[in-house]
Amino acid sequence: EEPCFWGSQYFIENYNFNKDHIVVNINVEMCGKRDKGNWGTTAIGPENLKDYFLNTDPLSVKYLDLENNSEKYKGSDQLSFYRKDIPAIRFGNLDYPEKHTSRDDISIIDFRYLENLAETLYNITNEIANH
Repeated sequence: EEPCFWGSQYFIENYNFNKDHIVVNINVEMCGKRDKGNWGTTAIGPENLKDYFLNTDPLSVKYLDLENNSEKYKGSDQLSFYRKDIPAIRFGNLDYPEKHTSRDDISIIDFRYLENLAETLYNITNEIANH
């Protein structure tokens, strides 16, 4: 991993683009791990994007509004976009016990769950793009 969001900061600060042409930044990370009975994936973003998540399986994706969950939102690349007033959603596991340990390997991934999440993310992205 690069420290301190270098990739997203570089993109935001060095590319010549009209930010109005970016509908939303969707940052996907740490997906695929799900403990039984717990939220596997959380999406955090602005309130105006919440409606896109209303039709998702509530056991797969939980949407948290940015205003009440800003501390959970700050820990990743979407922050670079947010600071430039570009709508951004963080989509992934917020935390899990194996994170950044020797146990954080492919054996903890639930591939059926990951496949369902990929389909959910595709549907949400498609809906946002075509709105």
